[in-house]
Amino acid sequence: NSNYVLLALIAERVSKKSFADFMQSEVFGKLGLSDSRIFNNDKKSPDAVGHYNSVGKYKKNKRFIPAIGSTGVMMSLRDAVKLEQNLQSSHSFISLDLLLSPDGVVPPLKSYKRGLEHYQMKGYEVVSHFGTDPGFRADIVRFPKEKVSIIIFSNAGDYWDLSKNMFDIAGIILSNNKLKTTWLSDNELKSAAHVSSKLQGAYLDTVSGSITRFIKYDNGLLKSSPTMHGYYAPLKHETGGYYSKQDNYESTYNFSDGALTVDRADGNLHLIKIDSASIE
Repeated sequence: NSNYVLLALIAERVSKKSFADFMQSEVFGKLGLSDSRIFNNDKKSPDAVGHYNSVGKYKKNKRFIPAIGSTGVMMSLRDAVKLEQNLQSSHSFISLDLLLSPDGVVPPLKSYKRGLEHYQMKGYEVVSHFGTDPGFRADIVRFPKEKVSIIIFSNAGDYWDLSKNMFDIAGIILSNNKLKTTWLSDNELKSAAHVSSKLQGAYLDTVSGSITRFIKYDNGLLKSSPTMHGYYAPLKHETGGYYSKQDNYESTYNFSDGALTVDRADGNLHLIKIDSASIE
């Protein structure tokens, strides 16, 4: 995300405009996004209010977005639909084909490039991404060849795992049950403490030095998250060090001798354990 913040600063220097004004004139205005802007804490506007869950009750979340460039876009669902129409049009000045095209500056990454995750899953080409700010969550999953986009906005900060719902919806739209996620109860997901608690800790992809998985054992459940304070998805113990995950993108976790292999839609992710401390 720090690179996107740097890019916003470069845009300001080159255009001699604030990033908010630059986006308005060069992006939002050209795409006809009349409800979109860059968040400004000094302005009063009828924005949706973010919330967080406090002991079963939702409370308003104070908005604070310091990392402009990597986040802070305020957009209505109506504008999100317009953006999708532009991205999937061959006549737009910004399109998915352009964003996903190879070049000599940005190396072809495994699945993530220019703010988009691009991968093959169950016979479909998928382009997706999610974003989160305090009290808010946004997920977009696209099936470009089928001309299908699924958008979910939430102003509840604890609603982290939206992608499962989105692929369930995609399965209904595309009449493909293979996209449906199998949901299990906590009792069905519980695993023995003497087996699973030994696996908790921090795991790092040493090739990139940036991809992590935090594993914790909590109330009988082994859980995984890409960030220490993010949403922890439960894992189901199958056999030995092998665990399955209720997820279309990441399906299995295989633990062995201080290492972790995650089977993902874009291939295997290999990580090593760098910290055995329990994650609080």
